[in-house]
Amino acid sequence: DEIHRCSAHISYLNAHKHDQLPDHLDWRYELENSTRPWRIVIVCNGNISRSPYIEYLMKKKIADSYPELKDNVKIESMGILYPNVKMNHLTEKYLLKEGFSEKEIETHTPRYWEDYPETHENASIFITMTGEQAQYLNFYYPGKAFMLSYVANETFENIIDPAVHRSDAKKLFAKMKELTLVSLDRIHDLYE
Repeated sequence: DEIHRCSAHISYLNAHKHDQLPDHLDWRYELENSTRPWRIVIVCNGNISRSPYIEYLMKKKIADSYPELKDNVKIESMGILYPNVKMNHLTEKYLLKEGFSEKEIETHTPRYWEDYPETHENASIFITMTGEQAQYLNFYYPGKAFMLSYVANETFENIIDPAVHRSDAKKLFAKMKELTLVSLDRIHDLYE
């Protein structure tokens, strides 16, 4: 399962000496000290469920409510554990419920981070679904990875994969939506 895969990577990385995280460790500081457009990369394991869902919601909210962010905040997503070829059908279903068309949904191509170095090398911050993912990315980019729940409300709440935990899918997608919209509101407030 995903936690074991992430934990294995973290154990390996922690066994090797790496840079200490910066003292500030704050997403606001990272954005304020980044050049614009801010590049926010949403991360999950395979870029087929959680991260594309959040990417689509953030882009829609910017288009509908915060047009001033359109050219100043770039939202992207990627997976850090394994490559994929197509968005998960459950995510497609929930994006359709959010008003996205099949055509819009079909434009998503899952991105595996090893194949898109320009995405992660130029990220202002990473927003992750789990603490393990944040730790993994903070090994490579110290102080730039933060959990979605932390950006939204400074808590540490893992968002498990609804594609794996299908019985909890409705609750998980609702939680992701809530945290995503709050996070984007906070990012907008910081931008102003």
